[in-house]
Amino acid sequence: VASGSHMAPVAIGSMLAVQIYTFGAVSGGFLNPAVTLAVLLSRRDKIGPRNAALYMAAQFLGGIVAGFMAFAGTETSFCYDFAVTKSFGTSFELEWFFSMALCGVVLAAGTSNDAPNQYFGFAIGCSVIGGALACGGFDQCSFNPAVTVGMNLANYANSN
Repeated sequence: VASGSHMAPVAIGSMLAVQIYTFGAVSGGFLNPAVTLAVLLSRRDKIGPRNAALYMAAQFLGGIVAGFMAFAGTETSFCYDFAVTKSFGTSFELEWFFSMALCGVVLAAGTSNDAPNQYFGFAIGCSVIGGALACGGFDQCSFNPAVTVGMNLANYANSN
């Protein structure tokens, strides 16, 4: 992402798909608090309120640790910069829309009656790739509140 490569959305979505296949059997593939909340609210008995709260706390803690590790490893940071994006409203709308799309794909492919299936990780990763490519130039495309919090806290800690 820091390289500014046009392939960053493909790399991010591909890594998400790999992580979902890898950790799906351990945690259900819950890596995003928005997705965890969506699955809880779906009432499909895939996660209970207590575990959802614990997962979301762990996800936010992981996002914060990852933000600071990225800052330590690269000695640079970034945050949502509305001078780069079009506006707060545009960013909010795109984040909201594509986060809902991601949650919808998780609910359809990852918690459906045939889950786990062979395609759920790929479908979820591709939803992130598609969202990030569609938002290019308008938004910095997190679709994950834990990532957004982590990268912004690390940026605020950066005195440069």
